[in-house]
Amino acid sequence: MGHTVTGKDSQPQPSHGNHMQHFENALKDALNNWHWNETATLTFEVVISPNPGGIRDYHVTLSS
Repeated sequence: MGHTVTGKDSQPQPSHGNHMQHFENALKDALNNWHWNETATLTFEVVISPNPGGIRDYHVTLSS
């Protein structure tokens, strides 16, 4: 049976730049919590919607 781990990087203020660094932080979080006896499938998902305040939360999901 597989499982899913979601890594997160939340910012106290919305981010207006350096998005790849925030995704990297979310990926590291997910990888640090992965059960390494299983193979992982890495999925990057981006939800784009009008947001004049910028991005506050970044998520990466690993699943098997």
